[in-house]
Amino acid sequence: MFLKEINEENKDFLNEVEAIKIRAISTKQAYIDIAKLLFLQYQEMPTANRLYNLLKKGSMTTVVEAMRIFWQEIQSQLSIKINMPNVPQQLQNILVEQMEEIWSKALEQAALEFEQQKNEVLEKNKDLQQKILELNQKIILNEQKYNEIGNNYQELTNQNLQDKEKIAHQEIQLQQEQNLQKDLYKKLSQLQEDINEQQRQFNHEKSEIQAKFDLNIQALQQDIKSWQQKLDNERTQLKQQEKEFNKQSKIYQETIKDLQDKISKEKYQNSDLSNKLIHLEQKYSELEHDNIKLQKNNKEVIAETNKLNKRKVLINNRNADIGLFKKRNKK
Repeated sequence: MFLKEINEENKDFLNEVEAIKIRAISTKQAYIDIAKLLFLQYQEMPTANRLYNLLKKGSMTTVVEAMRIFWQEIQSQLSIKINMPNVPQQLQNILVEQMEEIWSKALEQAALEFEQQKNEVLEKNKDLQQKILELNQKIILNEQKYNEIGNNYQELTNQNLQDKEKIAHQEIQLQQEQNLQKDLYKKLSQLQEDINEQQRQFNHEKSEIQAKFDLNIQALQQDIKSWQQKLDNERTQLKQQEKEFNKQSKIYQETIKDLQDKISKEKYQNSDLSNKLIHLEQKYSELEHDNIKLQKNNKEVIAETNKLNKRKVLINNRNADIGLFKKRNKK
């Protein structure tokens, strides 16, 4: 009976297997006891795979060795006895011989199956050894790759740390530059406000200065115009006085000449004529003195006119400078 045919007894069977696991002194003995349990109690032919699936300990070599010992014990303990009082002894002997022959064939079949399983196990073991070798080689290659990856990872980690430090340093520098730029913008804004305020003050002061200058220019122009009128009047008066003086001087000269002629004719006439002559000479001297004064005044008027002309030139130059200043401010 195979295990699939004893599902109802599966629980008891598993309990007995667990009990064998606990009381067995070794893994090999546990496999032997489980093989006896299957073969003798549950009439199931034990196999290496069946035993290993139940215990799952040790290696397949241990399972094969346990199976060999199990069959040796079965063969050594084999003893068939028949107790049938009503059957002749000769017939009993024949039955014993036939049963022993059947049992021997069963054992031979079991041994053959055992050898086949053993060979399969050994072949599988070789395959497993080859796979283990291949796996070990793969493990070595993987370890080498892992070491390379670890080294690369360490290098990348170090590079990453350096990059992070550089980035952090650059971020700090960027933040400092941004703060500096903000400060510069604030200073530029404040400076622009100060320039605008100074420009407003300058424009205001310039307007006031321009207004005062225009008033001063107007007043100065009026003064110049007034002085020119006065000079023109004085010149006119001087010319009139000069004409009058020339006229009087001519009259006096003519009179003096007439008197001199009369005096020369009447050289020794009365003293009244001499006195008149002296008086006339004094008058002529006074007229000459007045003429000198008039000439002096005329020179002063001419000098004053020159001063006014120079001052006018200075005013014109100043007006030209103001014009240039206004053009520069407009630009």
